[in-house]
Amino acid sequence: MSFPENHPHESPNPAVERLKQEVDRWVDFARTGSEKALEAVGLTQAFKASHLPADVCELPGEFQVTIDVPGCTAANLDLMVSGQTIQLKVLRPDRVAPADGSWRLQERVCGTLERHLTLPVMIDPESITAEVRDGLLKLTIHKAQSPTMRRVPIK
Repeated sequence: MSFPENHPHESPNPAVERLKQEVDRWVDFARTGSEKALEAVGLTQAFKASHLPADVCELPGEFQVTIDVPGCTAANLDLMVSGQTIQLKVLRPDRVAPADGSWRLQERVCGTLERHLTLPVMIDPESITAEVRDGLLKLTIHKAQSPTMRRVPIK
């Protein structure tokens, strides 16, 4: 099978050329106006601030997980565990400006934030301990014992 060659005197496909120009324009836009480019595609400062940073340390029989949850109490947190996955939901209530004031800057995210972490092994949901203090949620998660093998009778 042979492919047609592009000759210098032939013009390239106009649709491909338009697509290339549009991609080049977006790349230049992202490079020169990083903050404006993020806003143009919906990634505003509020989106970046909604991330809940986490550290996961693996020890021989457990994981120690620390997640930033500034300003939250246990009542604001919902933690679910299934298989290898930890799902954290954080509710940050809306803030109301004083009656005689108005917001000049509002960067702290309100509403529900979620964080999912998948660990490399099965975890024992019954053994998890969780404590929130000083803006940090600290979890100790024991690894599940290795699944045992059993012979399944076939009828």
